[in-house]
Amino acid sequence: MDHCVKVKNQETYEKYYEKLGNWHLNVLDECDIEKIKKLLISCKNTIIITNEGEYKSLLSSIKNGDIKRAELELFLFKLDYYLAKIRCLKLELGCHVVSFNKGYKDTKTLRADFSHIYKYICSKKEVQGLYPLIHKRYGYILQGTTSDLMTLKNMKQAKYIRVYIELLCLAEEVNKLWELNVTTLKLQSVFFNPENILIKLEVISERLHKISQLYIIYTKTILKLLKKNTCFQELNPYDEATYDKINDVISYISYYDKFVIQKTFLANQNNIKKMANKVI
Repeated sequence: MDHCVKVKNQETYEKYYEKLGNWHLNVLDECDIEKIKKLLISCKNTIIITNEGEYKSLLSSIKNGDIKRAELELFLFKLDYYLAKIRCLKLELGCHVVSFNKGYKDTKTLRADFSHIYKYICSKKEVQGLYPLIHKRYGYILQGTTSDLMTLKNMKQAKYIRVYIELLCLAEEVNKLWELNVTTLKLQSVFFNPENILIKLEVISERLHKISQLYIIYTKTILKLLKKNTCFQELNPYDEATYDKINDVISYISYYDKFVIQKTFLANQNNIKKMANKVI
């Protein structure tokens, strides 16, 4: 064994050993080191990226205990519920464009008024005769709403308008949910509409899930993979330093075998020298 390599192994081993006074180490209990390393890198990257973005305050508050993990998970559960419904509606709407040129009072009234028109069109297949004159209160929809730049006339158009109205209602509900949690979860203000809601929610959901998953990855996977190598102090899964400490443990375990081989080699060399001296 090259002398420089032996010295480096010993120095590296001792460097990591000194850092691990708060750990109970059982290096004989073999760990999947490569898998742990990948998880450590992933978790650390999540924390670094989050600390550079708009969810920095949220992560900091969870780390400090000001926000409970359950609060974030409940919020995510509600967001994902809306996200699933919005995906389905967006799929139905496709690339069709709906617009309300004369505006509307509110989504509740719009939905109620359009339901009457939709029932009529379902039975007649199109807007006929005196219906617009008899139902002037729906004029803002009948004359003011377009589907692919065409005024409402038939069942196909009515279906796309109905889907778009549902998207409007969901966007309103998501806006209310967001505003209710802005202060509690340290969020920045965001406005959702039918055009941007799917893209925005998917990005938000992905980022918040990564924060939420830190606890699960740490407790359910990393700690289990470490086996009997445990820390006497409780580590915080939302703290970047936690993953640096665990990385030191992994590095220690990696160098342990090399160090033991080195010690055995040196011991054998010394024994050979002693035996040679006795012979002489």
